[in-house]
Amino acid sequence: MNYTEHLVLKTKLEAPVVDSQVLFRPSIMKRLKSARKRPLTLMQAGPGYGKSTAISAFLRMENTPYVWYTVTEQDNHLSRFLVYFKEAILPITVDLDEKWLTEAFMNIHRGDEKAIYECCSHFINACVDIKEDWLFIIDDFQLVSENREINQFMKWFLMHLPQRLHIVLVSRTKIDWEFLHSMRVKGQLVEVNERDLCFSPEEIEILFEDHYGTPMSYGNAHSIFEKTEGWIMAIQMVWQRLEESNTLEEIFHDEANSMEELFEYLALDVLEKQREVVRRFLMEASIFPTLTAEICEKVLEIGKEEDLLSYVMRKNLFLHTTKQKETFRFHALFQNFLQNRLKREELRWVELHERAAKFYREKGLLEQALHHMKKTESIEKLSAFLHRHGKDLIHQGNSQLLEEAINSIDEAALDRFTRLWIVKGDMERYRCKFELAIYYYKRARELAEEQRDPVSESLALEGMACVYLDTIQPRHAQDFLKKAISLLEEKYIEPLALH
Repeated sequence: MNYTEHLVLKTKLEAPVVDSQVLFRPSIMKRLKSARKRPLTLMQAGPGYGKSTAISAFLRMENTPYVWYTVTEQDNHLSRFLVYFKEAILPITVDLDEKWLTEAFMNIHRGDEKAIYECCSHFINACVDIKEDWLFIIDDFQLVSENREINQFMKWFLMHLPQRLHIVLVSRTKIDWEFLHSMRVKGQLVEVNERDLCFSPEEIEILFEDHYGTPMSYGNAHSIFEKTEGWIMAIQMVWQRLEESNTLEEIFHDEANSMEELFEYLALDVLEKQREVVRRFLMEASIFPTLTAEICEKVLEIGKEEDLLSYVMRKNLFLHTTKQKETFRFHALFQNFLQNRLKREELRWVELHERAAKFYREKGLLEQALHHMKKTESIEKLSAFLHRHGKDLIHQGNSQLLEEAINSIDEAALDRFTRLWIVKGDMERYRCKFELAIYYYKRARELAEEQRDPVSESLALEGMACVYLDTIQPRHAQDFLKKAISLLEEKYIEPLALH
C-alpha cells in the first residue's frame, strides 16, 4: 500500500540483536532446528522467558534465511497487520501485485470478508515458487491473537502454506486453533513452551560462569533456580544484584513468594541502586515504545554529553538495541514497572506525554502523537488534537486507532469540537454505512451553524456530497458541493474583495 509506506517502522521487521551474554542452549537449538522442516512452530510462554532471544540466538548460530515481524498494539486491525505482513515477506516473494493488493486492502477496510481470503490467496501464490527454505517469525502475536479477522487470515494462510515457507509464531498467550490438533497428530507442528525455556540449575551455572563472568557453584545455581523457577528475567535481576557486591542470602532474604512480587522487589532494587539522574532517565524514557537519541535530546532534554543511553546499555538495564543501533526499547516488564513509578508524579507524566505528542506531530507521525495524547487522559486535549488531525489520521490509514480514541470522547465534547462529528461521518462512509454517516454530517452542520463556523459547515456539506457520489446520486451531491463552496467564498473571497 503505497500511501502507508512512510508509516512502516523498519525496526519492527528486524530480529533482536543477540549479545555476547546469551547462552546458546542445545535443547532449545535442537527444537528450533525442527522449525525448518515443519510448517508451523509455536513458541508460547509468559513475559520474560526469553522467547525472542532464543529464536534470535538460533538464527545467528544456524545462519538460516528468515524474515521477521514484531507485532505492536497498534497492529490489532487486519489492514494494519497486513501492511507489515506484506513488508516482511517482500524479500522472499516472486510476484506481488501492489495495485491488486491496494484494492484488496481497501475492500478489507470496508468490511468485505471475502476479500480476506482473496488477499491471503494472493500472498500464498506469491510465495509458492520460493527456491529455498525460509522462516517467517511473527513475534508478540498475542497482541493481535484475539482479532477475529486476523485469525481468519492466519488460519487460511497456514492451512495452505507453501512448502518452502515455515511460520514461527511467538506469543505470550496460548494459541488454540482447531486445526492444530491435526497438525500435532501428523507431526507438522513444533512447540516450545515455558517448561522448555526455563533454565535448569546446570544452565544457570554455565550462564553465570561463562557469560556473566561470575563464578557460581552448583549449590548457588540450584538456589537461584528454586527462587526464580528458571525464569530468565528474574535470573538476570539476580545477576544485577550480585554485580553490586550483594550475596545470594541478602538478595533472597524475606523475598515475596510469588514471581510477580519477586520481580517487583528485584526491579525496585535495581532501580534504587542507580544514580538519581539515571533513575530519572529510566522512568521518563519508559513512556516511549521505542527510544532514540533524538527523543532523549528533544523531548527528555538530555544533553549529548551525558550519553545516558550508552550508560544504560553498558549496565544491561533491560534496554535492547536494533541492528542499526539507532533505536532502543525496554523489556516490556521493566518498562511497565518504570511507568507505574512515573505515574505517581501525575503532572510530570502528563507533561512528558504532551511533549512527546508535540514531537511526533511536528514530524508528521500522527499515530505516535495520538498514542501519547491518549495517555494524558485529558478529554479536552484529546478532542482538540482529533479536531485538528482526525481527517489526516484517516488518510494515513489509522482508522482503528482513531476510532478507539474518538469513542472515548463524550457527546458534550463532540459538540464543542464540531469536526469530530465530521470525522465520525468519514469513518462510517468508508465502511459504506451511509445513513449513519449522513446523520453525523448533519449533526456537524447544525452545530457549525450555531457556532457560526462556516469552514466546519462546509466540511460537513462536503462529506454529505461524498456520500451521494459514493451512492451514484451526483445531482444531490452537486447541491451540497455548491453550498459548501459558497460558504468558503463568503468566508475568504468576499472579505478580500471588499479589502
